[in-house]
Amino acid sequence: MNTKHSAQRRGWFGARRQDLPLLRRQLPPEEWPIVDRQRWDAACAIRDPLAPKGRAAHLSLASKKIRAAMWGNYLAFLESTGELKSTEVPEDRVGLDRLTRYIENLMTRVRASTMAHMIIELSLFLGAIAPDRDWSWIRRHPGMPSQAEIRASRKPIVAPDTAKALAAALDFCDGAAALGPSPTTAIRFRNGTLMAILICFALRLKNLAEMTLDKHLVLYPTHLRVVFDDTVKNQEVIDTLVPDWIAEYVRRYLDVYRPLLLGCTEDHGSVWVNIDGAPLKYTAIGHVVTEWTAKVGDATHAHAFRHGLATMLMEQDPRNIGIAASALAHRGVSSVNQVYDRSGNIISQKHWLKLLGRNASRAAG
Repeated sequence: MNTKHSAQRRGWFGARRQDLPLLRRQLPPEEWPIVDRQRWDAACAIRDPLAPKGRAAHLSLASKKIRAAMWGNYLAFLESTGELKSTEVPEDRVGLDRLTRYIENLMTRVRASTMAHMIIELSLFLGAIAPDRDWSWIRRHPGMPSQAEIRASRKPIVAPDTAKALAAALDFCDGAAALGPSPTTAIRFRNGTLMAILICFALRLKNLAEMTLDKHLVLYPTHLRVVFDDTVKNQEVIDTLVPDWIAEYVRRYLDVYRPLLLGCTEDHGSVWVNIDGAPLKYTAIGHVVTEWTAKVGDATHAHAFRHGLATMLMEQDPRNIGIAASALAHRGVSSVNQVYDRSGNIISQKHWLKLLGRNASRAAG
């Protein structure tokens, strides 16, 4: 391969794994010791329907990859220190001394928020492949960063004003409707409706892109529902009513503008349609979000509206942490506090810690 093109390719897509220092690599499962690989395969296995599933079988493919990558990074650390031995079982690879040195190494090369995420994922991986031991001590390691350190280390994300953005999206639709139906106004009305759904439900871009009629957007004579029961990242179910004041825009888009965009193309069922009648793809929707937000304010990405929703709810009342978790389709409140809340409200952190203490007391009782 041409050397110049090889350099360009590495510049576009990042360095090849084999070119990275060992400590920055994530050993893939095929390079793990065989016992580690067998344990992980068993944890991910979905066996006979009547038999118990593996402890990681319920995870999405993306979550499995992340968890395996964190173990792969830890194994790369052991390999760099000459401590990766095929004769050891996975649970014996993690002791206090090794974990302390691993955390110290992470502190020199990643953010506190990233390090906390990596250590938590490491403990969850071990819980899946060696469930007979209590791995919660890993998350209590004294080298783990505090919540204040985690918040301070995060990449700056300005959470958008969700109420202002939603009003702008509906105004965008009104402006298109005032001009009458045409391919141009159909695109404009589609974008405004798409943004209203994104902002209102804080959907992940993947779920927004896969929305189909009668499966994810269910139409009834008197109301509409947004439903995701098998494709949400953490397998949580989303089933919620579309507010009437948004539903009227959605119905107008479906009745007037979507058929205009479909033209003579056979109806494929995708909610969001491109100018050529094809489904609007994941990447294209990402561009729509970026370009639309740039027109009405500061350009941002779809995931920022998840931060925006959590921040808005937490600014209203720190006790809304449970509501924020439900709105984002999270099983617990920790991710809302650690990742999504950008309000800077120390009260919300205290409330979260209070919830943790209450749950710990119940478990002890």
